Amino acid sequence: MEQIESSDEDSLYLTASDEEPNLEADEIIFTPSTWSVESLPVQTMTGNIEIWKFGSTSSFRTVPVTTNVADVLSIAVSSIYGANRDNISLFLPYRIIEPYGKICDQIIHSVDIPKVFIVQRPEARQPQSRFLTSAQDMINQWDNASRVLMSCGHAITPDSLYDYCMSQMKSGNYMFTCPAIPNPDRIEFCGRQWTFDDVTERACLSDDERNVFEMMLSYNWLQQRQNTHFCPQCGKFIESECSQNGYCVCQQCNHGGTYKFCVFCLQQWNNAVPYGYCGNSNCNDSLQKRREILNSCPNKIIVDVPNCPTVRACPNCNYLVQHDGDVCKHMDCPSINCNTKFCFICLKVKNDGDDYWPCGGAFERCNPAPRQSI
Repeated sequence: MEQIESSDEDSLYLTASDEEPNLEADEIIFTPSTWSVESLPVQTMTGNIEIWKFGSTSSFRTVPVTTNVADVLSIAVSSIYGANRDNISLFLPYRIIEPYGKICDQIIHSVDIPKVFIVQRPEARQPQSRFLTSAQDMINQWDNASRVLMSCGHAITPDSLYDYCMSQMKSGNYMFTCPAIPNPDRIEFCGRQWTFDDVTERACLSDDERNVFEMMLSYNWLQQRQNTHFCPQCGKFIESECSQNGYCVCQQCNHGGTYKFCVFCLQQWNNAVPYGYCGNSNCNDSLQKRREILNSCPNKIIVDVPNCPTVRACPNCNYLVQHDGDVCKHMDCPSINCNTKFCFICLKVKNDGDDYWPCGGAFERCNPAPRQSI
């Protein structure tokens, strides 16, 4: 990601009417429409956090940020519904909160505003009859649950569709592509892009979940929009030519004239370490933090291969990638400046123009590479 500079202060705000990324028209599956980043509040961490319901004009409860997530869920359920429910979760812009630990443990940097939203999920994802199909599920061919037919012609259960799309958004993607492998003899993904309506209708999203999807997709789109960054001091999305060493300088910042900040943790830039890594110890992109994550992340089984680390560094740019769920071993680096294709198990890279991966198909076993050292 990089920066773009502008002398016109008004042009620093990006709304739905601003120029969109340089993509072909049929490639743009989702762009911000109803939600403008102009409404983003400036983040300042405090001792309390507000609990909100989507569509409300004010919060209905305030709790300390040290409150356990389970306790917040109990408060939300009793305050809104008056009974126990197990289909409620919390959303901290711009991600779903994990249902364990304290809220403050999941607030990782200053872009996290001091509020959480209650997300009510449907008790069951029951698709409309016009979407139902008898075709095999693209992920699990033995799954007999109700399956929906996607616009590309492949089938998937609504629950699997939700899980897949959520994992894509957590990885920073703002477009959804079909992961089906139409021809088992030629391991290539369908790759057809799904529209936002394709996903929301067939995954049977609740109104709250639709809000979550819109906010996460919008945020991911802005984060991957080349030359666009969020200044944590003045609260604006700025455009400026940013160097490739991990920090940006906000020339328009009204907090001290200019402000240099890390594009990952959004804290003031600390260049106490070499190689252009952020020197803030709590930055998820700092050299120290990357090494800790790579050394301590748990192992998992990926396509029947045991003892695979759940987090890998891209072999090309060292961008950290986490393996979610039961998806295949083939990865695309999420970094907009990289996009290297590599195997999550053996770390071998697929070269541009090659028809086949050097380690075989997406669900074929290969020898796991050891934990990385960067």
